[in-house]
Amino acid sequence: QGGEALRPDTLLLAPGGSHLRLDERGVARLTDEPAVGGLRPRADLTIEDAAKAFGERLLLVVMTGMGKDGLAGARAVHAAGGRVLAEAEETCTVYGMPRAIVEARLAHEVLPLHELAAAIAAEAGA
Repeated sequence: QGGEALRPDTLLLAPGGSHLRLDERGVARLTDEPAVGGLRPRADLTIEDAAKAFGERLLLVVMTGMGKDGLAGARAVHAAGGRVLAEAEETCTVYGMPRAIVEARLAHEVLPLHELAAAIAAEAGA
């Protein structure tokens, strides 16, 4: 709906036809801004907003998906001092989005799907 602040253990999803944007405090809102690169929602927009809001505290995990959506966002996370994990090719259904991150040398770690949860927990200090 919008106006939701990101909180631990909470997942926000952008429905088809809307972008999920975050303000500088990490408060989410859905927008009907024009499609970017033919996509709405566009992951890059959300990730770039998150990089601005959370900087070095941000962990981006890029998993199976087509195309290069997420690449510009990963660059923003990297520049802000955050960490980037990418799913390994051998466990991806479609190795498009993770491949773009890996080929751009933005992934701090490349892990198979079954190792990602433990890596996320370790990053979070759990």
